[in-house]
Amino acid sequence: MKRLLTIISSFILVLGVSAQERSDDRLYRHEVALGTGYTSFASIVYSHWWGTWGEGLEARHPFPAPVSVHYFYRLNDKWALGATAHYEQYGRREFYYGLMPQAKWSWLNREKVSLYSRVGVGLMYAYYINYDNRFFVDFQLSPVGVEVGKKHWRGYLEAGVGMQDFVQGGVLYRF
Repeated sequence: MKRLLTIISSFILVLGVSAQERSDDRLYRHEVALGTGYTSFASIVYSHWWGTWGEGLEARHPFPAPVSVHYFYRLNDKWALGATAHYEQYGRREFYYGLMPQAKWSWLNREKVSLYSRVGVGLMYAYYINYDNRFFVDFQLSPVGVEVGKKHWRGYLEAGVGMQDFVQGGVLYRF
């Protein structure tokens, strides 16, 4: 009888340790991020296209601060699918609103550091006061990004090309 109780209590003890170990490595499925960056493809190319580049440089906001909100659903440790909404004002006359579905591939996952790449294609609305307003293809390719932090809260910094930013950083929360 003592032998049976010892085996059962050992089994329960091992289950408890195993359950604790799994909860530490839990995959947080949802990720929400808020970021800003330094100038986008849209503000450079489309401002030249419409000839409003000089007006933007003389305006109150010569260096735009784009704002973006990201949501990703993690399919597994490596892949996540989501969407990004972003806004940018350039000068007093140009406004860009974009929405794009995205895929994110984490190619290095460590406890406090992750390296990733992401790509997205969507639709952007460019609003110009006293000019034509148009829809454009919205895209972002970020070949290198780094996340640093704890399990839930992390900071991120990435480099890429597209309608969001050439360099982007911010904070994200996983749950």
